[in-house]
Amino acid sequence: GVGNITGDRFGDDGGFARMRVGRTINAHGNALITGGEEIAGLTALLHIVERFVGLVGLPVLKRDHGVARHEQDDGESDPFHGPGFGGRAGWLWHGESRVTRRKENAQIKLLRRAGGVSLHDSMKLWSQFFIPTLKESPADAEIASHQLLMRAGLVRKLSGGLYTYLPLGQRVMRKITEICREEMDRHGGIELWMPHLHPAENWQKGPRWNATREIMYRADHAGSGQKLSDEPEFVLGPTHEEIVTPLIKNELTSYRDLPKNFYQIATKFRNEIRPRYGLMRAREFVMMDAYSFDADQAGAVVNYHKMKDAYTAFFKRLGILAIPVEADAGIMGGDYSHEFMVPAEIGDDDIIYCEESGYAVAFVVRLCRHA
Repeated sequence: GVGNITGDRFGDDGGFARMRVGRTINAHGNALITGGEEIAGLTALLHIVERFVGLVGLPVLKRDHGVARHEQDDGESDPFHGPGFGGRAGWLWHGESRVTRRKENAQIKLLRRAGGVSLHDSMKLWSQFFIPTLKESPADAEIASHQLLMRAGLVRKLSGGLYTYLPLGQRVMRKITEICREEMDRHGGIELWMPHLHPAENWQKGPRWNATREIMYRADHAGSGQKLSDEPEFVLGPTHEEIVTPLIKNELTSYRDLPKNFYQIATKFRNEIRPRYGLMRAREFVMMDAYSFDADQAGAVVNYHKMKDAYTAFFKRLGILAIPVEADAGIMGGDYSHEFMVPAEIGDDDIIYCEESGYAVAFVVRLCRHA
């Protein structure tokens, strides 16, 4: 069935000048075609309808407003698309492969199936959804992005740095993560999922324990009468190097299995001393983290730049100006470090940026190099 059709008027000779099929859906809701096709004449129009609809009748479609009105539009309500096309059009009857022309003003009509029109399975009426908007911004929402997230009903604050994603916010998150996933897969990433709860032993064996534990949450038994030990048994993961490294060490047995680049899109926990700016500085957040394994340093550099390209493509698809900035690796470590920073009036960092060459560096890094 046709889910969303837009087009031009019929010409004086009865020929159809152009038709754009925005989306065509079969009876099960699966997309069949996107984009457009150039056709000419009523025969071609009928061929398109028969090709994708068939002769068994149009499936039930969602109501889709937004088709442009024409000055000759008869103004009659279309059961599927609201205002229809002006000019000489015709009638499309479901269950029959014929087109009846009218000389007077008309619009293309898709007749109702018995039982009326129902919404697509993935769509809900406003009354069936949950979007609790606010008239006023909360007092603790300091910046515009935080205020809009709250007022538009995307998130709600549980505590400092902890937020619930409401249904509309969750839909946005799914779309963003899917774009991220597509770009990571396109650049050679292999997705997996690792636990959020880490044995502290894994971290204690590595060189980063003393520094990293300051931003970690420990996870101990919450039962009454349980004595709190000096050292935690489990911690909540702020990152996953200490988890993925022993995993791959045990699974890959030869350098011939390399390179490999694993990633996940998952929740992270970091003990922000002063969470602020809404989701920008949160104690619990969703992050894409990737870990490459290579046979030599040269291969590691190649994989690093693949990931940099993936990040660049991701932000471009989101329509965000994100500048890759040379930065300090901090307690995460590593020989190379770039942060993708979005220019804004509110933020924690200053950068030095050359518009001609595109080179950018964090201000604090520049000072340290010349100290």
